[in-house]
Amino acid sequence: MFDEHLEVLLADADWAKNIHYDLRYRVYCLERGYEDPQAHPDAREHDSYDDTAAHFLVRSRESCEWLAGVRLVTVPFESLPMNRVCEVYKDQLPQFKSDEIAEVSRLCAIPTKRMDFAEGTSTSWISMGLIRAARSYALEHGIQYFFFFISDSLARILKRVGIEFTPIGPVSNYRGERRPYIHDVRFGYRDMEKKAPDVHEMFCNKPGYVLASRSYRTVPKSNTRRIAQQSPYGSLFASRSI
Repeated sequence: MFDEHLEVLLADADWAKNIHYDLRYRVYCLERGYEDPQAHPDAREHDSYDDTAAHFLVRSRESCEWLAGVRLVTVPFESLPMNRVCEVYKDQLPQFKSDEIAEVSRLCAIPTKRMDFAEGTSTSWISMGLIRAARSYALEHGIQYFFFFISDSLARILKRVGIEFTPIGPVSNYRGERRPYIHDVRFGYRDMEKKAPDVHEMFCNKPGYVLASRSYRTVPKSNTRRIAQQSPYGSLFASRSI
């Protein structure tokens, strides 16, 4: 279902990264108020982590609209964004090299029609597509662990579809109550086939993403600025941002 309607691109060109910054400005500055719009006069929310991060985008095949984005911050553990705002129990961490970890952050989406993969869930196909893409990238680049700084409720939602998380610190009050989690990129999906067979089938499909620079010979337009004043509805990312 996901690949019939949506595509995920690795933003390996400046124009594609700018679309992610546009999405973030719309959600983090205008909608959620997490960041100061005045600090981003170009209407693009970005920071010092973006230069070395891997950025992913979701685009609708039908409407050609850009719907969501996320980034993987690949810096040494002590420099991860979450370490600025939360406590981590370092004695509970596995051993890893500095180039074997990444933090999943700046996950956001514009309001759009829901594409839930199972009745009664609040996790969308869009979120699954972004996680699949991030995992594919990690496996290709030797990244063994993801770090998340998310709410316990979101962690429980993702666990219901077989994505395993281990808490590694106490709850912190930062944009709501959030906790640091670690996720094993290789082995954190062992129960997915049983818990969510449709999602498991999607995760088995290749490729998890395509390169933006190879997919578009001309720079596609961003839709995020013209819809910046729409009211949010029905999107996981409009109500839950990392």
